Amino acid sequence: MPTLHHRAIASSGSPEKAARVGYGLSQQQLARWLGVTVGFVGALETGRKLLPPALIPRLLVLLHHQPPPVGSGPLVPPVPPVPPWPAPFGGVGWPAPPVLPPVAAGADVAVAPNPSPLLRRANAAHLAALMAEQRLQKLHTRAVILAHRRRGLARLQAVPAPPEPAEAARWATWLAGVATDLALADPRPAAVAATRHLLAIRAPLLRAEAEALRAAAAGAIPLMP
Repeated sequence: MPTLHHRAIASSGSPEKAARVGYGLSQQQLARWLGVTVGFVGALETGRKLLPPALIPRLLVLLHHQPPPVGSGPLVPPVPPVPPWPAPFGGVGWPAPPVLPPVAAGADVAVAPNPSPLLRRANAAHLAALMAEQRLQKLHTRAVILAHRRRGLARLQAVPAPPEPAEAARWATWLAGVATDLALADPRPAAVAATRHLLAIRAPLLRAEAEALRAAAAGAIPLMP
């Protein structure tokens, strides 16, 4: 099973990027450990510059301990992707807005009647469902990234410190900084998880409400009081 490290090497040919992507590090975090600027890390990853020989041992600390393989276990519960427009529900596609022909200059334009209250409510529920699904997808993507960073940090904390006392102290300080960055990026994991759970429940309910209102507006089914 290829690792994130191997996939990064294959796609970029850069060991610096392989180490960074494999552990879920940012360019700034890698720059802090190597003792270079963020711009220099970017040049290393694109092959425009080479890592100075004196800094190679620091990179080897990361490369000698590979991240866990891809697919070693689910990071977060899966979330279905946000459906495109028109979004199907129960096998019935929600119709896209009609494309109107251009109006010639000076022609009389008939004003379309206002939609029925039921149809307005259906449109509002459909829009709310789309917004809930989009927010759920964003939260899910963020949860996957944070989960990868947590796993990377745990892996780094298990890496033996460099034997030199000065480098060992630098390693400990750097690890503490990576842990602080992660805590600041995910200050309320329980609250975010609860929000994702509620959105996963709310989005299909809104879709069901929109479809029922649309059917009632079309006279297909009577609306219960």
